[in-house]
Order: sequence, then structure tokens, then C-alpha cells
Amino acid sequence: PIFILGMPRSGTSLAEQILASHPDVFGAGELPTIPELIGAAMAESRSPWPDLARGLSDERRSELAARYLDALPEAAGDAPFVVDKLPPNFWYLGFIRLLFPRATIIHTMRHPIDVCLSIFTQRFSNDLLFDHDLSDLAHYYRQYRRLMDFWEGWEPALIPLSYERMVADQDGETRRLIERLGLAWDDRVLAFHETDRDVLTASRLQVRQPIYSSSVEKWRRYETGLTPLIEALGPLADYQAYLAARGL
Repeated sequence: PIFILGMPRSGTSLAEQILASHPDVFGAGELPTIPELIGAAMAESRSPWPDLARGLSDERRSELAARYLDALPEAAGDAPFVVDKLPPNFWYLGFIRLLFPRATIIHTMRHPIDVCLSIFTQRFSNDLLFDHDLSDLAHYYRQYRRLMDFWEGWEPALIPLSYERMVADQDGETRRLIERLGLAWDDRVLAFHETDRDVLTASRLQVRQPIYSSSVEKWRRYETGLTPLIEALGPLADYQAYLAARGL
């Protein structure tokens, strides 16, 4: 499996659509399997997460990994790679690594103010609980960054993918991504918007279009109304510093 995770509205659907345009990759969408497996493992072991991780034997981890693979959509067929792009899987990155030590994990990133604004203005079909309050959004984002700072220090194999860099240099960033995955190049990944597949996320219309830049720094149009969000984010609002610290 290939896991794509990060904040909602950070480019996870775009990344999946690009990869799913490759003939060796099947895009399975937002699979609930990882959190469901954790829930089942907690119930079976009567131990909370993450305590139960300490008692997972190699045999038990193999069993849970097999259950994950058995739950993949039948439509995936014999595809060598299957993408699971549930954004909040960043909460469970350690569990993913226990089950799949060699799985590719892609972390999508986008300017924190843009990503929070996009969540704030999007009517989601499910209740995210934090999506329509700027203070709640900032709090959730801070927890996301706290966790990802830890995971990035612990897991050097994470692949960072910047939404803004993909928009600015689609060809270069896509080639780097395909190379990191060890896939042969295929021009169809650049024409991702022509790929005919079901997309059930809030970005279902955007991924039908070629790369566009109008969503980059969109927050500046509404800056005066976003003061509570910007203040609550504090230093985390400095996106360029975040990228620079990661050599991006």
C-alpha cells in the first residue's frame, strides 16, 4: 500500500489522482480500514491505544496486515500498488509502520492558513467537529503539526509533498515523486485530470481540472477576517520557515 496523509484540503486528493493515473497504481480513496483495525485490536486485547502496540507480536502484526489487505476494494484487482489516502491517518502513522514496515507514506503539506481557510469554507458531508470554528481549526492544526514533527524525526522515509511546489512545477515534482516510488515514468500522470475514476472527496471537481494556481495564498484575500486564526496559529503560520527547516 501507499499511504497519503496530512491535513484535509492539503492536496491529498491531488496526490492520489496523480498516482492513480499510473497504470501500476490503484487509487482506493479514503479507506477507514486503519482506524477500524485499531478499534478492533483494542476491543480484542482490552488494551487502549497506543498501549496495545507494546504487546503486538510479529505474528499478530502479520495477521492485522493481512486483514488490512483483505479489506482492500475488489476493484484494485492485481494492481502492484494501492493508494489509501485517508488524511487523518497521520494519527496512526506508528500503527501503519508496525503493520507495513516498507510501505510508502506520503505527507502532503499546504500553507496552514490556506488549508484552514479551505476547511472552514467547505461543507463536509461528515462532521469534523473542528471545521467551522477558527479557534478549533487552529487547535487541531497545532496538534497535527506536533504529531508530524515527531513522526518526521522518527520516520526518515516519509515523503514530503508540498502542494504549492506541485502547482509551481508540476512536471518536476511529479517526476521526483514517481522516482521516489520506484515506478517507471508514464506521461499519463501529468494528464491526471483526464483519468476516469470515482473521486468521492470534497476535491472531486478540482482533480478533473489541470493544475491551477488560484488556490495558492488564497487566504490573503480574506486576511483581515482571519486574524483570530493567524494569531492562534502563532509561529506555525510561517509556512516558509516550516519548509526551509525540512530542506524544501
